[in-house]
Amino acid sequence: YGFELIRDHEAAIDRVIGTILPVKPRSAGILFDLYVSNPAIDTLPLEEVGVRGLIVNAVDDPLALYEDSKAMAEQMDKGRLLTVEDGGHMMLGHGEIIRNAIGAFLEEVVGTAVQRHKEYS
Repeated sequence: YGFELIRDHEAAIDRVIGTILPVKPRSAGILFDLYVSNPAIDTLPLEEVGVRGLIVNAVDDPLALYEDSKAMAEQMDKGRLLTVEDGGHMMLGHGEIIRNAIGAFLEEVVGTAVQRHKEYS
């Protein structure tokens, strides 16, 4: 994909690696994800999800494939997909955009919930 790794990205990667190594204490969870929870996502009836959902993914993510995320958002009645073009699985270089989008999404969801509460009170 030709993503340019800059010094700030290298520092972010080092921080993440520092939280996941050593792997041995997390091996049971990794195996569970690999053989149970990750394959199970394909069988969930996402069209039945009755709440809003925000899926965030990078087009060049080699682990959570973009096309899969796009399909998940489309399956959900109230699903939304935030796409960043690059940055891989960590979506490097897009932290501010992602934080702002998540904040706006949460404000929208909370605002709607508060409004409904007022209507029923």
